[in-house]
Amino acid sequence: MVDEFRLDRDFFCQDLYLIVEGVQYKVLRKDFENNSPVFRRVLGNTDDGGTLANPLALSDVKREELHPLLQVLYPKYVPISLKSLATQAYPSRYYGTPPNLTRTEWVSVMRLSSKWGMEPIRSLANDALRTIITDDPVLAICLARDCGLDHWIKPAVTNLVKRQRSLAPNEIRALGDEYSSRICKIREMAIDIIALRGDVYDCRRNLLILPHRCNVDFTSLIDYEFPSVNQN
Repeated sequence: MVDEFRLDRDFFCQDLYLIVEGVQYKVLRKDFENNSPVFRRVLGNTDDGGTLANPLALSDVKREELHPLLQVLYPKYVPISLKSLATQAYPSRYYGTPPNLTRTEWVSVMRLSSKWGMEPIRSLANDALRTIITDDPVLAICLARDCGLDHWIKPAVTNLVKRQRSLAPNEIRALGDEYSSRICKIREMAIDIIALRGDVYDCRRNLLILPHRCNVDFTSLIDYEFPSVNQN
């Protein structure tokens, strides 16, 4: 019998107990410590989370926000043979099916992963939400401001100023006064630009082509109104 032993650093996993809106969760502590500098700092300064009787309370998180992130962190496993495992390259230690999340759920993943500094998961959310810039540019701008996604802002603004429909009242409220006024200013400038261009006659097709804001290059105007946005 061995009287003395030490714990393996990689394969002796501690549990982490969380409580969100009165519901407890038990996850692997190292997954949160390894992926989040926020959790590393918090768990390094408290005994909370070590037992079922003493969970770590996440008072500023809702269950509907946490669930999608846990689905990404712990995808559903599928049967896989050792032979196929040896012949395939995997980007991480997870060999499960990708989570089938809705856009709203991916937005929650983006918000929490940004809040907790979980960069690999944030990168997955960024890829999953790529079409949001064209599909819902107002949401893209709001999410970009909250989560530090500066590279989303100018493309989303471009889509807003190029579309024929003006900003709706609910979009103005979501964007706030500053962003709304800048976007409206650019849209108004487009009226003058279009007026200066005038009509164009296509001889080959015998058509009179009316100028349209979608054909205007707004790059310089957007750069002027949003100079501090970092596109990298």
